[in-house]
Amino acid sequence: MVNKSRFTLEDWDAPVYIGAEELRHALVHMQLENKVIHGFRLLDYSAVQLPEWDNTEEEVMIPAFAALSSPLIILFTDGTRLELYMQDQSVFRLSLNRIPLEAIKEEVTANTLDRLFARTIGRAIVFIEVQVTEDFPEIATEYAEQFQKQTEYIDSVLFCLDSGDALELYSWGKNGEVDLLDENGEITMIGMKEFLDK
Repeated sequence: MVNKSRFTLEDWDAPVYIGAEELRHALVHMQLENKVIHGFRLLDYSAVQLPEWDNTEEEVMIPAFAALSSPLIILFTDGTRLELYMQDQSVFRLSLNRIPLEAIKEEVTANTLDRLFARTIGRAIVFIEVQVTEDFPEIATEYAEQFQKQTEYIDSVLFCLDSGDALELYSWGKNGEVDLLDENGEITMIGMKEFLDK
């Protein structure tokens, strides 16, 4: 039972994966292939930072990515909630339906992430790829001793969709980040007007 008024990362009992092989095994066990994306959510204290835009006459293109200060929650059409976060290099946390519904941010208007990643909604996951690096993580963490036993480290995780797009989740500094990549592996650009009109 959470006694605080706000659910935090410390309350999230998601397993921690620091090895690519154990993360691959966990993802296979979750059977996420063919699940269809319904939307995206964050914890109730999180926000998505977007560029400021003053001139409404100018068409501004923005990259489809979001910095994360809390787990990204992917909602699927079957009611499953995938909760994932990579705050530190090669430290990946992952769970299904473990964050209570009351802690998930719901907005009256369309969710910012739903609009930012609109082209993924209604698309199915076809496969998931754990990308690795041999570079030892630069950020010192409490898992440094366990890192010594690894020969490769988690670089990012790609959720590849039936459209050819992919969502890539990785660590950036002390935050996570999620990018929407096109079929060429380039970050997708969307028009700010299109984003605001959704």
